[in-house]
Amino acid sequence: QMMVFPNPIKDRIHILLPGDQEGLYLFQLVDGQGKQLISHRQYLRPTDQFIEIPAGEIPPGVYVLQIQQGEKGNIQSIQVLR
Repeated sequence: QMMVFPNPIKDRIHILLPGDQEGLYLFQLVDGQGKQLISHRQYLRPTDQFIEIPAGEIPPGVYVLQIQQGEKGNIQSIQVLR
């Protein structure tokens, strides 16, 4: 199971992925209106289980972190606070 911490997020989003997941991942943070605030693409090897993404100057609020593996992979969504 994937974990996102800390929640509420601070200056970085930390993501812990299950082991042996290899491929291209797309990480997107969107607000309640569907506006994309962060888009981060990264190729992960099976040994890459911990991802750190800068959160920048995101205002306080409730957001959804969408994680997609591959171009047509399933999208997993996690609610995060700032």
